[in-house]
Amino acid sequence: MNKFIIFKLQDVTPAGASVSDDGSGIEIISLPVDSISHMTAKEGEVSIFYKDVSSYDESNLSTGESIKKSVISLSCTKGEELSLIEKVSNFTGLERGSPYIIFDSTGESTFGEFTGNIKAVVKNHPVNRVTGKTSVVTDNGFTAVSSNTINDINFGSVENKPILDLDSRDAVFGGGGGNISALANAGTGGSTYDFLSVTGSVINGSSNATSNFKLGFNTLSFDVDSYITLANVLSFPFDYTMYMVYSNGLKATTSESPIIYGEETGGGATSGGVGIASRVDNITYNIHNKIGISYGDRYGEAASADTLVSLDEISPCVLVIRRDKDSNVSVYNANGDLAASIPAVVHNPAQETFNVKNGETTGILNVHLIGSASENTTKSFSGRLGRFGVIERDIGSFESQRIAKELFELYSR
Repeated sequence: MNKFIIFKLQDVTPAGASVSDDGSGIEIISLPVDSISHMTAKEGEVSIFYKDVSSYDESNLSTGESIKKSVISLSCTKGEELSLIEKVSNFTGLERGSPYIIFDSTGESTFGEFTGNIKAVVKNHPVNRVTGKTSVVTDNGFTAVSSNTINDINFGSVENKPILDLDSRDAVFGGGGGNISALANAGTGGSTYDFLSVTGSVINGSSNATSNFKLGFNTLSFDVDSYITLANVLSFPFDYTMYMVYSNGLKATTSESPIIYGEETGGGATSGGVGIASRVDNITYNIHNKIGISYGDRYGEAASADTLVSLDEISPCVLVIRRDKDSNVSVYNANGDLAASIPAVVHNPAQETFNVKNGETTGILNVHLIGSASENTTKSFSGRLGRFGVIERDIGSFESQRIAKELFELYSR
C-alpha cells in the first residue's frame, strides 16, 4: 500500500506554487513515505528530507553546482523531537491502517507534538556549493548568462525581460538639487517609454542617515503634488507582472496614500497602490494595510485586498504584482511572501467597456503616470521610488518571489 504524508502550510489561493527554493509559496504538498531519505532534529524542529522530489527528471548542472534534496521542516514541542521522529518512522513501516498522516498549520494534525509551523523546500534551481546562493541560469558553456540581466536583476530568460524598467539610479537631475530632467527606460520598450515631463517637484533623494536605501543609490523623491509622465502610454490587456521598490519617505503623512502608477483620464482609469479608498483614482483618505488596483474602463470599486504591505517611512518596500491568464491577482512582498491574493472577478462579457462591477480584475493595464493617477496632485504618492517595471507576461509565483527578494537585497542596506 502506498503511504503519504500531507503537509498543509496555508489555505489554498490562486497563487499556490509547486516549487520553492526558500520555503515560501507552497500551500499544500503530499509526498510518499518511500521517498524519505532521512530525518534530522534540532530544538523545536524536525526536518524530513526527500529524494527524487523535483519538478524535473534531469538537470544539466555547471561545475560546482548541486540541487539540494527537498526538505519539509516541522515545528514541534521542545523536548519532543525524538518522539515525533519515532511516530513518523513507525507510520512509514506500517502495512495496515490509514494511507496517510497530515500536518496542518490551519487545523488538526495527526500528531500532537507538531506545533503548527511548516516550511516546504522543493528546489527549482541549483545552488553554488561555494557561495550557497541560487544559480538562476547557465548556458552550455557553464558560464553565467548576463544578457537577461537589467540593472543588476537577472530576469532569467528573454521572455521574462521587462518592457518597462525605470531605475532611479539612471535618473538625471538639474543642478543644485533641481528637478528630474531625464530617465531612460532600460526595458525592451526602449525610448518609447522614457521620461517625458515632470509635474511638481521630483528631486534626487540620495541615500543618507534617514534612509535605508543602499548608500550611494539615488532615488526619485516625490512631493505629494508631483508626478512624472512617460513619453507614451504602456497598454497591456493580458497577463502581466509588475514590480516596484518604494518608501513613503519622511515627507509622508497619514492622509497621503502611495499611488505608484496610473493614467491621465478620470473615472475608469488604470491606477494602483497601497492605502486606497473605494476608488484608487479618487482618494479621500488613507487606509493602511490595503492594496488596490483599477484597470481601464472599470468603474466599480477597485480590486483590493487587506494586506500587511509596509507603509514604512524609511525602509525600502517591495511589491511584485502578477495577473495570471485567468485574471487572478497575486502580490508578493520583500520577503517573497504572498502579501495579497485577489481571486478573479470577471464581468460577462469581459470585453464590455464602462464596466461597473466591483472588484473587477480584467481590463487593460495602462501606465502613463508614475507617482499619481488621473493627474491627482493632492493625494498622490509622496516618498521615494527606487525602481518600477512591467513584464508583458505572468512569470509565475516562483520567479515573482525570487525577483521580489533580489530587488530588496539590491536596494536596501
